[in-house]
Amino acid sequence: MIPNQTLFGVNSSGRVLYLGIDSPKWLELPYVGLEFKRVSSGGNTLWALGGDHQIYVFVFGVEVPIRVQEHTYENQRWNPVDGFCNSLLPTDRPNWSSKDGLVGKPKDQIKLPSLAWQWEGEWYVDTHFNGKALDKDAWTYSIDFPSDFSPKKGFTSCVRRRKWIRYRRYAATNSWASLPAIHKHVSEEPFIDVSVGGQEIPNGEPDETLVWAVTVLGRVFVRQGVRSNCPEGTGWLHITTPNGCEVSQISVSPSGLVWAVTWNGKALVRLGVSRINPTGMVWSEVESPDPSSQLSHICVGESAVWALSRDRQVWFRNGIRAASAKDSESLAKGSKWIEMVGELQMLSLGPGDQVMGITDDEDHQIVLRTGVNPSDLSGKTWKAISATPIRPRSQSQSSTASSNSSAAVYSDNFAKIPEESPDIRPNVASGSSNTFFKQTASKIGESVTKDVIAQTAGIVAGRTLGRIPVLGAPLAMAANKAVREEIHKIHFPKDEDAFSSTEDNNAAIPVNQSMYASAMEDVAALKLAEAMEEEKKNEAQAKVQRSNSLVSGDLILDREDRYGFDDAVFDTGLNVDTPHWVWITAGSCKMEQGPPKSWLVDAAVASSELSLAGESWRVNILQQLRDKNQVISESDTFKHYNAPIERTSWIKKAMVKAHSGETRAKWESSMVELEQTGNPQGGIDFGTLSIFGTSKRSKEHLSLFDITCVCQSGDKTLTIHTAKRSLTLQPLQIKFSGDLELEEWQREICHGMNSVRGIDGPPSKGSTFSVTARGEVTVFDPKVMEEGGFDQEIKKVDGQFSQTIAIDEDETLPLIRSLENGFIPGTVMSFTLLVKEQCKRFSINLQTGKPGLDSDVALHLNPRIELRHTVLNSKKSGVWGEEEKLPLAVISEDGHGSQMFIEGRTVQVIIKAEPAHFLIFVNGTPYAKFKHRLKAEDVTHFRLEGDVVPKSAVYHSKSLVIPPNKMYWRILGGGHFLEITSSQVGVTWALGYDSVPWVYTGGWGGAHFQGVASSKFGINPIEDTKYMYIYENQRWNPVTGFTANGLLPTDRNAWSDRTGKIPLPKESIKVPSLHWQWISDWLIDYTTPGGLDHDGWQYATDFPASYHGKLKFTDYVRRRRWTRKCRLQTHGPWKCLGSTKLICVTMQNRPGTDAVDLWAIASNGDALLRQNVHARCPEGTAWTHVSCDVPFQSISMGEGGKLWAIGNDGHAYFRIGLSQECPSGQTWLQVQKPGVSPGSALRQVSVGHENLVWVLDQANKLYLRMEVTRVFPEGTCWHLVCADQVKSISAHGRELWATLDGISSSSLVNGLANALQGVAQVRGIKARRSGITPGNLFGSGWDIAVGGGWKQVTIRGKTRE
Repeated sequence: MIPNQTLFGVNSSGRVLYLGIDSPKWLELPYVGLEFKRVSSGGNTLWALGGDHQIYVFVFGVEVPIRVQEHTYENQRWNPVDGFCNSLLPTDRPNWSSKDGLVGKPKDQIKLPSLAWQWEGEWYVDTHFNGKALDKDAWTYSIDFPSDFSPKKGFTSCVRRRKWIRYRRYAATNSWASLPAIHKHVSEEPFIDVSVGGQEIPNGEPDETLVWAVTVLGRVFVRQGVRSNCPEGTGWLHITTPNGCEVSQISVSPSGLVWAVTWNGKALVRLGVSRINPTGMVWSEVESPDPSSQLSHICVGESAVWALSRDRQVWFRNGIRAASAKDSESLAKGSKWIEMVGELQMLSLGPGDQVMGITDDEDHQIVLRTGVNPSDLSGKTWKAISATPIRPRSQSQSSTASSNSSAAVYSDNFAKIPEESPDIRPNVASGSSNTFFKQTASKIGESVTKDVIAQTAGIVAGRTLGRIPVLGAPLAMAANKAVREEIHKIHFPKDEDAFSSTEDNNAAIPVNQSMYASAMEDVAALKLAEAMEEEKKNEAQAKVQRSNSLVSGDLILDREDRYGFDDAVFDTGLNVDTPHWVWITAGSCKMEQGPPKSWLVDAAVASSELSLAGESWRVNILQQLRDKNQVISESDTFKHYNAPIERTSWIKKAMVKAHSGETRAKWESSMVELEQTGNPQGGIDFGTLSIFGTSKRSKEHLSLFDITCVCQSGDKTLTIHTAKRSLTLQPLQIKFSGDLELEEWQREICHGMNSVRGIDGPPSKGSTFSVTARGEVTVFDPKVMEEGGFDQEIKKVDGQFSQTIAIDEDETLPLIRSLENGFIPGTVMSFTLLVKEQCKRFSINLQTGKPGLDSDVALHLNPRIELRHTVLNSKKSGVWGEEEKLPLAVISEDGHGSQMFIEGRTVQVIIKAEPAHFLIFVNGTPYAKFKHRLKAEDVTHFRLEGDVVPKSAVYHSKSLVIPPNKMYWRILGGGHFLEITSSQVGVTWALGYDSVPWVYTGGWGGAHFQGVASSKFGINPIEDTKYMYIYENQRWNPVTGFTANGLLPTDRNAWSDRTGKIPLPKESIKVPSLHWQWISDWLIDYTTPGGLDHDGWQYATDFPASYHGKLKFTDYVRRRRWTRKCRLQTHGPWKCLGSTKLICVTMQNRPGTDAVDLWAIASNGDALLRQNVHARCPEGTAWTHVSCDVPFQSISMGEGGKLWAIGNDGHAYFRIGLSQECPSGQTWLQVQKPGVSPGSALRQVSVGHENLVWVLDQANKLYLRMEVTRVFPEGTCWHLVCADQVKSISAHGRELWATLDGISSSSLVNGLANALQGVAQVRGIKARRSGITPGNLFGSGWDIAVGGGWKQVTIRGKTRE
């Protein structure tokens, strides 16, 4: 069962069944001896009304254990005699208390809430205090109660305390747990209805659920405290109803709107439901549709109310807006009743106001209302769900027998049936006669008959008296009880001659009614054995005995018991033994695209039967046409004819507004033109995107091959990135007239870019994923680039990649260029240089680290023509090594000498890295060999200077050479996510804005990429929710107090973002795309960190400052946060992984296998380990909870299985004891944060190579853990790498990528700082850390990949460095 994807129902046998969206058949929940009458679902909980009129809860789809921490504080005071002891002063707190000391909490008095909970272990002492480790006794000291405590014991420490912790776990998942009744005995006031909702109360607690129930007296109750960590709730709260308005049935919407039906057929609606008062304020009466149509059943959704009258007629009420009903009675009550077609016995509304019901006929079919959408809430027609029908109870008993052994009911007041003793049942094999069973059957039959008559008579009396207003319900209960007692006093006469009384001992054996069916089966087996034995002795006598037995009727009773009914009963078509539907609930069943196809099996079969695709005559004709076409195409007669496909080009145009990205540029009305040239295979060979300005006559032409990414940015805006524009952080922006036009152009451009690069299909293993600020997923596929998807500067010859380094004609020396793949053995660098006429000297330096004169030099090649020799050398830490001198002339093997470097001539210099030395060739002749003094793999760039003119420079590498700014980032398809992570075997997960995990299916496209740019598999519906935030700012003045009009000119705007730098009026906030829709209005957010007052305000002395919730004398400014919720509905190549919400995911491939170690952090901070994740099962199977002392916020696993995490206290934690035998490890080791200031608290970690642990702090500074070794895996200290505004990081091996919200000029490489303006103001820069080598772990700077508008990048799936 998957939350929000399951439909539940109850049949007439009291069994609960469920139907998944992807399932074609109903399945039964484990039967535990309880029958149910009604169910109501919401999220991952199912609430039910049992046959005993108790309320039960069933929690399903929980992958992470529900754990709750119980804690208490042990308090002691010091005295001169005993030292610290339990002898406290009368004014002190108790020895065991809460944190504030106001409530006594002895350990032995802290009990489990119910039998559904279990203790995980014993009490233990918390050894952490404010993020710091304590000694083994874990005491903290203070001068007195209450006061600030410290881990250090001082001279004035007179009191001390320590915290004890114990966890309890909810053990009733996937089982039924009963809730306590209102009174001590259930029979005093049993329940008759239950309804679940309230999960989406505007601005309410997202984790809270409201459960409303109705008793037989017509009273309404609400279950309080129902949360994910307390699924049973804490208690019942009585909600009074108006006099004379006793309730018979109730319904609650996800937004908390409550409607109820009274005994007199009218409706009540609860007004004033809000975050502060989720149970509402007052009832308001709504008249029935007409005086003759009294209501009997009602169901409320977000924008509609459906009801049934007592004559089973369906009614629809429009004008409902549950989310906005807090302050509007009209939106809560709606406008009018509308009569609908059809007769039903009950209704249920699911998410999106999808309507389902059960027909009021002999079939009792489940039907669904088609065509329900926000613009047509009443839908079109009723359509039956034709999933595989449920099995009759006689068939399902055997199938559920095995599951019953493991099922359980967790109840504090549930009377368990005692197990039968071995001596209770007679020994059938010993030869007991059939008389005993007939006597037993007679007694049981009499008892059953009385029960049936009593129940029937009681129901008649109850329903008759139940119609009396007010007193009807209690009178009905009394009448029902009295009738049962009187009927059980009646003595039924029986024929004493029909049974033999010779076996008194057997007759005295007690038999309960549950033995009846099994006893009858034993009778049949016994008589069959007796008959076979008699047949062997005497066939003739057996015939006589068989004849006599038929006359006496001994076996007729057995056969009737065994067969149940004869054929004549089934021929009537009454289906007496087939259970039918009596109740359904669609609260956990989202159907955004209508009913699933798996539910409409019959319709699919019918449509396939009408299809002609499989007819033999049609197949023969098509095959004959194919054969003739092949003969013609292979014939010599037609081989000279051109293919009947014209190679054409087509143009697409639109009027837009364009922005060049320059600092002082403005939006200009322009014409955008996309021209594409096709090929005979239906692909695209070439394409050009052109922008023509209408006012300034400006124009720009971009080849589709030169565009590196096209993504959505602002309102109806596409951002076009190229390699050149990325270096200057000036992308081209195009704004369209509408969202549909925007998506159409993005689809066309992306399809053209993929076609010219030959990209089709899913990304390869080893790809790099990234997420834009708008949530779009992009991917860089290195294998596609290696196969030819690179520009003309990069070539592949004999498996070797070569990059022609761009050199401007007027470029002055020194010439400095980065070497993308370093200079590992096998790398070759080739220079073509023109030696000037009066050249004195020049040099080629292979340098490490950041470019500059003080960089280390691994190879210094310095021809000194004026001195007639060449110098080879190296430099380390600013000190040159010993020079090695060579003559300029080289003598060949034939004895002829030749000068290598001649003024006025062109020379070719080739440098090749070998494992032990550099080889140098000049004009193809071996010239020199230089032994490595520094590691060649530490080389990051070259520097050319002197009296030469560079003509060309070519860089040769064994792996693909591509600068970050030239990487092509392909849009993967539909789906908007918060972050993404991947592994080397292709397993890729993403997290939505609502923290729900999704797994990549291997498809591509979806959403507006459907069609030519989308795969035919792996595309699934995607749903997500997101909150938008803005801040209201005010300043105090002596006249008006706090007001927005009092803001100073230097203050922030009255409405702004959190920083106050960006003005954000409410009307300026729009949803990210047309796939998002608002689902709430702007509301005050009462969950803002830092504390709030009752109106949601936070106070401070000035902007910006530290905010607090209480107004102080020196506070002159205040702010409060407003929020609005929106929902995404789209399609993409992703599959939802259930309801377990995560905030961080990391994965690492196990060497030599396709298995993946996947760790995650749940939304509550728990560490989780996913089981059985591998390439063939990327979603895994189950979660394993790993205990931790503090909640975590980030986690990362690097090479060698090194696992690091960041706690909410800002410290890092290292996992000890990880191995294949113990994949979850043993314990967490705390690693202190870099400093003591609040900004130094850590927030993210990413582990690459086993000795490279990168972290970010709250101030967005980047740190590296020093001296991490196998002997000392936790390292020694933190080293500050850079103070740029680093938003997120991702490490793999010795490579590090990041998204930056600002960058300093000194952090840029290749001299790009001069070409940039306003770099610090650009947010979301995607960059790679350059210069990271074994000798320089910190790197030398940042290489910009794509400038602006990026949220996160992950390189965890790379297969190479």
